[in-house]
Amino acid sequence: MRFFKQKSEVEERSFKMALSQMFSTSNIYINDSIIEKIPSVAENINLISGTVAQMPIYLYDENNSLQVTRKNEDYREFLLNNENSEFETSYNWKYNLVKDLLLYGKSYSYIERKGSKIIGLHRVDPKTVTKKEYIDDKGIIKDIEIHYTLNNKACIASIFDFLVVEKGNGILNSTNLLELLMEYDNTVKSALKNVVIPSGILTSDRRLTQNVIDKLRDSWQSIYQGGANAGKTIILEEGLSYKNLEISVEKLQLPQIKANFIEDVERIFNMHNIDSDEKFLKRVLSPIICCIENAIDKHILLEKEKKKGYYFRFNTK
Repeated sequence: MRFFKQKSEVEERSFKMALSQMFSTSNIYINDSIIEKIPSVAENINLISGTVAQMPIYLYDENNSLQVTRKNEDYREFLLNNENSEFETSYNWKYNLVKDLLLYGKSYSYIERKGSKIIGLHRVDPKTVTKKEYIDDKGIIKDIEIHYTLNNKACIASIFDFLVVEKGNGILNSTNLLELLMEYDNTVKSALKNVVIPSGILTSDRRLTQNVIDKLRDSWQSIYQGGANAGKTIILEEGLSYKNLEISVEKLQLPQIKANFIEDVERIFNMHNIDSDEKFLKRVLSPIICCIENAIDKHILLEKEKKKGYYFRFNTK
């Protein structure tokens, strides 16, 4: 419910979400679709989001005698674990919720209600969200309007119609970090694409014209170049000699560059040196799970249920 009716009594403050749809760092334009094309970034997002999305969420009741019981017949468990709406599965909804937290640090879901009953949870792209705050003369927020786009339709709703999950900064909030990621990725791609490693050298005792050099190169490549021509006997014309070159890719430091890049990405997602399920749960998943649980308790439970000691929790077993 709203705290007041007369909005004219408060200051209106409108602002975009801290994250804009697209960042410009030097000449690099970065958004979620671009950053997710980096394999190591996509791998970490898929691992973390997919793991949390698999976990069921259950409703519990801690009564006055501190006995905890599961309310396993509550209809909201079906929304959170099976079908969050008529046209979407809960796995996909939870997956995108976690992905939004990783990328943006925030997740928005519109709560569709019929009376006091929730009949749907609809993910809203954080890039489309604008928040308008109404603040009294003491600087206290009294109401928030959410301006958003859902299925290409511009909408306005109260903050109380949203499940808002906030985790802090996502990786798209740091333009310096993003620029470093993209430069790393471009360096590796450029090195792999442009590096030329000659396999051998042909020398001649006589001076050759450019025309003869070109014909000799084309002839040599057509006969001996490629895996299909491996093992052929090399026949040298009079005055020609061949010297094999052995250049290791390791000397170009490409494997080390790639290893450093992957390690930096792992540090961004707090995945570095995660070598057990226990560490994965404690260091990576638990902070995400905790903020989701708190948000669900705040926005999904009725006030009378909160007073009775009801709460939602992920089953991490």
